[in-house]
Amino acid sequence: MHDSSTEPDDPLPAFNLLLHRAARTADTLIERALADVQITARQYTLLEAIAHHPDSSQAKISAATAIDRATLADISGRLRRLGLVERLDAPFDRREKILRLTDAGASRLELARQRVASIEEAMISCIPLEQRDNLLDGLARISDISP
Repeated sequence: MHDSSTEPDDPLPAFNLLLHRAARTADTLIERALADVQITARQYTLLEAIAHHPDSSQAKISAATAIDRATLADISGRLRRLGLVERLDAPFDRREKILRLTDAGASRLELARQRVASIEEAMISCIPLEQRDNLLDGLARISDISP
């Protein structure tokens, strides 16, 4: 019989579980913080990506955010209906669409950034200062792995 109260010999399942739980905790906290801004965490992610990659194609934004193209099209459509994003024909390929923040989108993003910054600060504050750079570097390395 397996005793689930003991630590497993293989640290990878624990790593996966901890990574998943940390991501879920961050998502939940960010969703709550953004409730009064009236956007979701995924919408925030997309607004940030559009701000960092202005006039980029949906394909480029999809790659930058790891949001699949169909989901990205759905989220960007919602943001467009809210008046936060414009979707325009790309000058280099009319079949491709580029995304651009509207003035309202930029204003909403600024409000959202303030909310998210306070949550991120609260989350990172539980990590000792001397370990933060290593944590961020490790997360960036994991994020750069091609699925």
